[in-house]
Amino acid sequence: EVSKDFIRRVEDVLSKGQEVSVRVLSVDVVEGKMMLSMKAPASKESSPFNVSAFEGISPDAWMSGKVVHTTEMGAFVRLEHAGSSADGFLHSSELGEPGNVRDVVPLGENVRVRIIKVNVARNRMKLSMLPFEDFGASRAGGPPVAAPTTRPRPPPGPAPGRLVEDLKPFRALIGQWLPGVVKQLRRNGVQVAVVSKTGAYAVGMVFLNQIQEGFVNRLEDVLSPGQEVKVQVLAVNLQGRSMTLSMKGGFNYKKQDVRPFEGVSATEWFPGTVEKVKGYGAFVTVRRERSAAEGLVRLHEMVGAPASGDEVEVRVLGVDVEKGSMRLSMRPPSRPEADG
Repeated sequence: EVSKDFIRRVEDVLSKGQEVSVRVLSVDVVEGKMMLSMKAPASKESSPFNVSAFEGISPDAWMSGKVVHTTEMGAFVRLEHAGSSADGFLHSSELGEPGNVRDVVPLGENVRVRIIKVNVARNRMKLSMLPFEDFGASRAGGPPVAAPTTRPRPPPGPAPGRLVEDLKPFRALIGQWLPGVVKQLRRNGVQVAVVSKTGAYAVGMVFLNQIQEGFVNRLEDVLSPGQEVKVQVLAVNLQGRSMTLSMKGGFNYKKQDVRPFEGVSATEWFPGTVEKVKGYGAFVTVRRERSAAEGLVRLHEMVGAPASGDEVEVRVLGVDVEKGSMRLSMRPPSRPEADG
C-alpha cells in the first residue's frame, strides 16, 4: 500500500520523519490498530490497464507475455492484445513445475500463458502455464469456460505440477540410473527433475564435472531446458534438502540426425509441424525433401501463438550435428542477404 509501482526497498522511497498523506482503510477498536494506505483509491479511470480487451479470449489460446513482478505466491505477467495491455496473475500452482517462483519464471523473462479467468469488475486476470488438456477433458460436451478451481493435474512424470518433492525415497536409489528432464541451467551445473519407478519425485543438481567426460565450455552447447536425460543418484542430503546427480556414462539420450540441414542458408524457408509448446519456446519437426528433424524455436524467434499440430514455416539458424539439435526461427531475416 505504499505505491502502485513495484518497490524493491522501502528505504528507497521513504525515510524516518518524512511527512506523507495516507488513507484509512480499516480500524480495529479492540486491538487499537488501523490499516493505512498511501495509494490513491483504485478506479477504472486511474488504472493504467483495462482487462476488458482480454475478456473474450478462449482459455485454450496461448499468449506471449513478460514477467514484470514476482512474489512467493506467483508472478505478474504483462500481456498485449488488440492494442491494449494488462497484467495478469500467474499463481505458483499454475506454473506446471515446483520450485521457487523467481527461479521458474525470473523477472523480465518472456513466457507463454493462457488466460483462465477475467474479472472486469475488479480489473484482474488469472493466468496459467499448464496445458489446456489438463482440465479440458472435464468440460467435454459443454461450452468453453475458465479453468475450475479444482481440476485434474498432469500424470506422474518429470517435473509434474501436482507431485510433492520428496527426497527420502531416493536414499535407497543411490547408485541407480533414473530418467530425468533438464529443469534449469545454472552457472555451476544443471538442475534435473527425476521420478523413480515408484513415483517419487525430486529435483537434483548435476555439477559441471559430472555432466560428461571432458571439459564443458558452455552448458548451452550440451543441454537445454526440457531435454530428456539419464542421471545417476550420487548422494542425498535430507538435512540440506539436496540431491547430487551425475550424467557421466549415462548421457545416452536419443540423438537425431540433423546432417541433412547442415549448411543450409539462414534465408531458406522449410515446412514444419509444431510438436509441443513450452514456456520457453516451441519444438517443430522440420521437413527437407525426404529428411525430417526436430528443432527448437525460442520465444523471441516465434510469430503469433502456435499450438501443437500447427503447420508453420521456419528457417534454420544453427545445426549441432554432435548434439543432434537445431535452432529455428519463424521470423524473417532482420536484413536481406546480399547476393554474391
